[in-house]
Amino acid sequence: MKKNKDKKLRIGILLGRFEPFHLGHLNLIRKILSENDYLVIIIGSIQRAENPKKKVIDMLFQLQEIAEMDTYTVHAMTDPDPIDTWVEEMVSICKILGFKGTTCTLYRADRDLDKYKDKLKKYHIRVKQVKRESFYHLAANGIYYKASSATEVRRIKEKAG
Repeated sequence: MKKNKDKKLRIGILLGRFEPFHLGHLNLIRKILSENDYLVIIIGSIQRAENPKKKVIDMLFQLQEIAEMDTYTVHAMTDPDPIDTWVEEMVSICKILGFKGTTCTLYRADRDLDKYKDKLKKYHIRVKQVKRESFYHLAANGIYYKASSATEVRRIKEKAG
């Protein structure tokens, strides 16, 4: 794990479903790794995945191409009940990893994060709102389509085959 000059570890947290994992996710991961010493990727709603273990392995496979093994970890998280307790679930994963007394930043593109900011602040987690960046997705028909989210990639796959 790399250390910064202040010797205070900066942890980036990325929580998402990654359905499907795409170039926008990869670019965001690169950005988070450039701003932090360590990245915790949490694959949410894992119970919805067709093959949860394969989903985690696929994510690890993607990451090995862009990051050193000691700069990230990948965890799966089922939807908590009630769903509003996702912050506590995420914090418990970070506690298991031993991230106490560190600067943690949650990177999200959600527009409704304001209702969780106070709860995250209670756990000393900052929120960094990220803008979805456009990218080109190569569809099965050989045509590149512009997209900026996994939802758009799924629509492209349905439309283009």
